[in-house]
Parts: sequence; structure tokens; C-alpha cells
Amino acid sequence: MTRPRKEQVCLNDTPYYHIVSRCVRRTFLCGTDSLTGKNYEHRRQWIEDRIRILSSIFGVDICAYGVMSNHIHLVVKLSPDSINTLDHKEILERWTSLFKGPLLVQKWRSGETLDTAQRDAVTACIDVYRVSAKPTTPCKLGARRDTLKPPFTPGGFHVQTWHLQLAATLY
Repeated sequence: MTRPRKEQVCLNDTPYYHIVSRCVRRTFLCGTDSLTGKNYEHRRQWIEDRIRILSSIFGVDICAYGVMSNHIHLVVKLSPDSINTLDHKEILERWTSLFKGPLLVQKWRSGETLDTAQRDAVTACIDVYRVSAKPTTPCKLGARRDTLKPPFTPGGFHVQTWHLQLAATLY
């Protein structure tokens, strides 16, 4: 019987996990599509660069990765403690490098003067971002799958939910 992902992940047992993300509808991520003859090799470097960027934003260390023609393999080490050492400014810099953020966060980052209630709202946003950036469960990792997609989402590039498997057997 299947178990929910939150029951499969335990950082006390191992911080290492194997993640597989695959394309759907017989689409190609990289390489040459034998059916159409179209070459998608230009995406490989973009995906590799994006993996590095995302691992630096979220508390995840990349141990190994493989970008295949229609799927990606990642072996990651979850490092939630690395997020705890960041101050408010660093959390917002990381988060707003991917997402625009609410208006109050934008005002705070631009140096505008905020009243107490507005500063409290920004602090609440920072707390949410800090918790979201901690890779403590696969659900949180799976929620980030859309950040791996190109912002322009080229035709045929549809990534399914990331599937987690314990990578402890790899070590």
C-alpha cells in the first residue's frame, strides 16, 4: 500500500533523496526527437544552470544530476539548517529573485519607510518565505517543480510532479 510522501521523508534517517522529474505526452526535454527530427539540445545547459540557481536559493545541495532526453534525475541533500542562518534581507533577496513578492515587500526592499503594521506584515511574509525555503518535506520540493520550468515554457515542455525515492540505498 502506498504511503504519503510526508511519511517517507525523515531527515533523521537520511538527508539524501533521489528525485525524478519527467516530461509528459512523449515530449522531449533535450536531445533530438526521433519522431519529428527537432533538436532540443539547447535546453540542456539552461536546465543545468537553472538547477544550480534553484539549489542556491532553497536549502538543497545537489550531489548529482542527470539531464536526459525526457526526464531529469537529481540526488539532493536536504539542508534546512542553512536557511536558519539567513537574515531577513537575505531571505527576501533569494525569494524575490524568483518571485515578485507582495507590494509591501517590494516597498521594504526599495527602502521606503513603513509603519509598524506594514513592517509586521513584511516580517510575516519573511517567516512564510523562510519556512517555504526549508526543504523539510518532499511536498515542499514537489511544490518547487514549477520553478524549474523555463519562464517562457516552450511548446511541449511539461514537467510532471517530482517523485521522491529514498536515495539511502545509493550510498
